Amino acid sequence: MNDSIWKFACLLDLQLPEPRHTSSNGIKLYASAFDGSHSFMFRQKEKHIDWMRIGAFFLDSPIALLAEKLDSPLKIPQGEALGKTLESHGFCILNNIKTGIWIADLQLVRCPVCDLNTCDEARGQLGMHPSQLFLGLYEAKFVGLPTSRKIYRAYLGTMQTLDARHIELFLSEGYRDGSWEYQIIGSHDIKKHADVASAGIFDFKHLNDSSTSEIFNLKSWVGKPNDWQPKAMITLHAVAINTNLQENEGLQVKYQAMKAGPDGEVVSLRISQQLLGQLGMHPSQLFLGTMQTLDARHIELFLSEGHRDGSWEYQIIGSHDIKKHADVASAGIFDFKHLNDSSTFEIFNFMSWVGKPNDWQPKAMITLHAVAINTNLQENEGLHVKYQAMKAGPDGEVVSLRISQQLL
Repeated sequence: MNDSIWKFACLLDLQLPEPRHTSSNGIKLYASAFDGSHSFMFRQKEKHIDWMRIGAFFLDSPIALLAEKLDSPLKIPQGEALGKTLESHGFCILNNIKTGIWIADLQLVRCPVCDLNTCDEARGQLGMHPSQLFLGLYEAKFVGLPTSRKIYRAYLGTMQTLDARHIELFLSEGYRDGSWEYQIIGSHDIKKHADVASAGIFDFKHLNDSSTSEIFNLKSWVGKPNDWQPKAMITLHAVAINTNLQENEGLQVKYQAMKAGPDGEVVSLRISQQLLGQLGMHPSQLFLGTMQTLDARHIELFLSEGHRDGSWEYQIIGSHDIKKHADVASAGIFDFKHLNDSSTFEIFNFMSWVGKPNDWQPKAMITLHAVAINTNLQENEGLHVKYQAMKAGPDGEVVSLRISQQLL
């Protein structure tokens, strides 16, 4: 497959309507966009919790506008210098942007001072550590399929980040060797109750486009007042996120940019928002009432017509309740023929891979013929456990398995 075909495939899978020139190798470009890479894989891994791809958009002009307020169309005040954070107006203008295709992700990271071993005050009476409370939420919203993990964001000490990058960033040597760093270009605190945590990145040249105006039609895409799941909207030249909040003491907002060297173009942008003071989310956003799921499938499943057209469905093959405190939520899938293999025994050597008693992050172990997960739990009233299987038609083979566990 020649280079131009790989580039075309990349644009097609990014759902972009028109071709744009890129100088990078096509197959490498495609891989960097779709191999599961995100910006926290290369630095600050210890702070990262989870992420979700929003999509791709164009920045045609070298000027971008970063906003934290989406409740009305943006109007640029007079007399302000480009590149300076306009706190009173809730946005920042930045020039020398690298034009072209940009990819946007929604990230959840721990706050810069979070200590997993001393964060007891934030844990409260929940069954999981706060760092586990935002995982995989967006998968259901954006993909439209049953989510494999649906644990709701809720916690003081974590940051919601709109993270955008030029499509060629991950192929750049300066990024990969760590010489290009994010710089804070502005930050401030909103020291009063915030109804929402919202953020947007806009191509300045296209602020008045009809497609951009769709973002400010909030009723068409943000959650209703009692909907606590983050939402995202992407257009041809802009991207935005919005999360409804309950009672809180405000937000810290931070703008960051990465340049391709000291005098280079801006190649990545971030808008981070962190709750101040008490919890700012509804109790329904905590782990209670949501499920941790071990989800396994045959490698060819997503290529099968029966899966793609929805005619193959998951069937419940068993369920039960554990009506007492559970120390852990654990699950495993094993090849029966290889139960006695030495590699399979490694899974039952818990001390080698599960978390210590004060470690609340999920852990996983995979061997040649088995896979398992384990999550330590705090005080709870038990678990609901459900087994599901998907067959390739009524009399077909099993092509996918799920073990779900939900706190009672």
